[in-house]
Amino acid sequence: MMAYANTFAGYYMMCTSAHTMEHTMGSFHENLVHGAGLIMIAHSYYDFFAEKKASEENMIKMAKAMGVENATSGKDFIKALDQLIEDVGCADLKMSDAGITKEELKSYPTKVHEVLGGDITADPLTLSDEDYLTIFENAWR
Repeated sequence: MMAYANTFAGYYMMCTSAHTMEHTMGSFHENLVHGAGLIMIAHSYYDFFAEKKASEENMIKMAKAMGVENATSGKDFIKALDQLIEDVGCADLKMSDAGITKEELKSYPTKVHEVLGGDITADPLTLSDEDYLTIFENAWR
């Protein structure tokens, strides 16, 4: 069952823009550790969908799986995600510490379509280049 779970998680991960967005970051900063980049954008990325209630039921299920007993919204998942990131000692990861400047973020959205073929078929909503830029900018610190 663990192998199945890992396979499905890998498939899903490769078909969401979060993964492609991080690879875009890495294409500009070759020393950026992939997992660190994913953590840097995680809150902003998932909060974008939580704000729009785009995957509300799934986010509530994830919040419950992460220990939130009375989860009622996607925001409960965001809180659980932030707590997990803090618990594993990664809350201090910042794009600016990786050399990413706020100015360069403007060039990222068009690159999302090029990196990994731009496979974003599992996103709960279709994102525009403006949406990508909003997510990147909200994640930057």
